[in-house]
Amino acid sequence: MMNVLALALFLAGAIAPRANDGPWNRDVIVYRVSPAGAVEKLAAFERAGVPTVARLNDGRLIAAHQHFPENDRANFDKVAARFSSDDGKTWTAPQVIQVAGLPEGMRFPFDPTLVPLPDGRVRLYFTGNMGRTFGRSTPSIHSAISQDGVNYTYEPGVRFGVEGRMVIDCAVALHNGAFHLIAPDNETTTGNRGYHATSKDGLNFTRTDDVQIEGRRRWLGNAQSDGKLITFYGTGEGTSSGLWMATSADGQNWKLVASPPIRGGDPGAVTTRDGGLLVVITSQPVRQVTPPNATAPPTQQQPRRDFNRAVPGSEAAAQYYAKVNADSEFTPHRGGLAVPGGPAPMRLMIATSPDGLKFERRNLIVTDQGSVPDLVVDKNGWIWLYYQAASVGNDINRVALALSKDNGASWTFRRVTLTGFVSQKPDPCDPEIQLSDDGMFRLFLTWPEHGRQPVSWLTESRDGVNFKLVGKAFDPDGMALDPSIVKLGDTWHIFAGGGRGPNENWHGTSRDGRTFTANRPIRFTANGVPCMMANGIVVPGGVRFYAFNNARPGQPHRIYSFFTRDGTNWTADSGIRLDADGLDALEMSGFGVLDPAIGRLKDGTYLMVYTTRIPGTRVAAAVRPSAKALMP
Repeated sequence: MMNVLALALFLAGAIAPRANDGPWNRDVIVYRVSPAGAVEKLAAFERAGVPTVARLNDGRLIAAHQHFPENDRANFDKVAARFSSDDGKTWTAPQVIQVAGLPEGMRFPFDPTLVPLPDGRVRLYFTGNMGRTFGRSTPSIHSAISQDGVNYTYEPGVRFGVEGRMVIDCAVALHNGAFHLIAPDNETTTGNRGYHATSKDGLNFTRTDDVQIEGRRRWLGNAQSDGKLITFYGTGEGTSSGLWMATSADGQNWKLVASPPIRGGDPGAVTTRDGGLLVVITSQPVRQVTPPNATAPPTQQQPRRDFNRAVPGSEAAAQYYAKVNADSEFTPHRGGLAVPGGPAPMRLMIATSPDGLKFERRNLIVTDQGSVPDLVVDKNGWIWLYYQAASVGNDINRVALALSKDNGASWTFRRVTLTGFVSQKPDPCDPEIQLSDDGMFRLFLTWPEHGRQPVSWLTESRDGVNFKLVGKAFDPDGMALDPSIVKLGDTWHIFAGGGRGPNENWHGTSRDGRTFTANRPIRFTANGVPCMMANGIVVPGGVRFYAFNNARPGQPHRIYSFFTRDGTNWTADSGIRLDADGLDALEMSGFGVLDPAIGRLKDGTYLMVYTTRIPGTRVAAAVRPSAKALMP
């Protein structure tokens, strides 16, 4: 846990997410494309995204979008509608739509698509999900009907879904008496495949063959029909690639056509009265992200819990997730975010071994958007897994607990309460858990007191959930990150990242397991590869500590182990404990595995919870913050 990546996780996981970019920093831009192809910007819908536009039977235009008002918490992340009577030159103020009859527990509709009907009504197709996160159900397409475009009534049932897969952000066009629904298949690596379904009544859809388009283009956008052809307005790879257009006579076979040079993502479009085109599209970020040390009003901070919306395609199939028990205090998000560091793009998974040396993957996900795990197994055989979570209920980047009573098949998630810290900005992070013989939970954390360099702190708890600060546990001559502790005989040993030189591990010892004295840093090498210590466990004759390599660019992370009888002389175990060869659908190819947490179950099996990167969360540049960012 203690390398350059660990430093990035501390900085990005504990500090940077308070300044994360979000959809509230983007606008929806309205462009007019003349019949000759000239592009003109007409308007901007501030703090908005995921737009759709259509022409009503009375000639007016209606646009709908996700709405993020700055000082209106009640309407934050709702769908709003706007109207134009002059072909898009001017627009009414946003009106948050009302939807009557939503099923109990359903999240407010998002990702709108509007389809005017021949009888003058408007149908809203939207992504529906039970609860605020994607953990409780699999998102699918639902609908509602309206006479005025603002007040809707929910139409019971699912319009379109795929078992075990997340279906979001659909486009629907009414073409020659048939409704064609297209939604991106987010599990493809190239993104150029989409689901296709048709319906006679707009309510009961039948899936047909998937649609496909050449190149790295996504079926993320909107569709319109002129009676002869359906035109799809889609998103290129990355919003900077801009708009693409394709036409089809049957909704199945598509041909790319020339498109205007408009940048952005998730476009909608409608033909203007003069034969041109009106395009609504989500912009790149247009306003500065709040600095980490800025104090934002509660109305700006609180709604951020709604924005851990996963990168499309990064959620694994439902069969790979461990069960979330009904008594959980929160439900983890599924899928990851494409950010440089921190827990948001990471995934915690399970491997087991009969001897602690040869581990096999179980292809079972404990949680997404989690990292830096540590665990203990109590006398009952219960697994207490502590980890850094991108979100814990309403909170961002906090330490969380996952408790399993059935050897990891199912988990109960709890928020961890920390009291006694003078200031928790940034929050204490990087948990290391120890359970004493008398039932005391000792949770060690990384924290920079009053802006000083981060070191290790001790908290204690009797229930494993509510922890109280005891004091500073380990303060070597330099920053200490991600503490890892094990007891050997009468001596406790602590290791932490951030030693005086590259690939060094801080090492300290203690008699009481609460305060540690620093010894000289140690370097660990397995198979000629420098390693960072992660977690240790007592084994017959000594201690085995699990570690991972500080991977260089182009090299994957792998998990190794070291053995000691005295805590001073260490020997690298031969081979690799867990290699970077997991399923590409579950672990990002080329990234590998790291941060192993180890425990022994009641039947003697060794359980490993390890960290990997979620496929699809790659970013253009993974910024590695400097250690100086933590200094006063």
